[in-house]
Amino acid sequence: MADNTLAGRPIEGDRSWFSDKRVVEQWDESKFVELLDAVLDLPSVRAVRWEGSTPYFNDGDPCIFSIYGAQVQTDESAANEVDEDEDYWEDDGRWIDTYDIRPKGEWVGTYGVDRKFVAEPGQDTTLYDALEEFSSALNKGHFDNLVISAFGDPARVVATKGGFVTETFEHD
Repeated sequence: MADNTLAGRPIEGDRSWFSDKRVVEQWDESKFVELLDAVLDLPSVRAVRWEGSTPYFNDGDPCIFSIYGAQVQTDESAANEVDEDEDYWEDDGRWIDTYDIRPKGEWVGTYGVDRKFVAEPGQDTTLYDALEEFSSALNKGHFDNLVISAFGDPARVVATKGGFVTETFEHD
């Protein structure tokens, strides 16, 4: 149940929300780097990418900054490269997300915060777990303020252990 006071003074009446995305706790730079490095430190991972933007129009709903799921490039997925020119934003199979690497298993719990994917025993879920945790924190908005101030809005970002490459892009 939400606290119905502000500075000890009662708040009466209904509160409305124009979006499913409510103000969430903003996590700091050290937590961001911790979750990002949990992915980048895995032996086969070359880079992580994501994009974030505020829509220009949202069919009457508020236009709220969102980050769209992180993807990784691994040694195996990078083998799909066609040429030596690096185009970080080409959808050519070099970038994979949690859906692509999800182990065998099943979803348990009700929809929402209680729903979780449980892998069958004996599978290596290290990459899936690390990417899921980082991607989920991005998608839930825990790093929105940090990402906007560091990379801008809109921005596509590619992260490696050596740094970041960012690019502004046109979007709907």
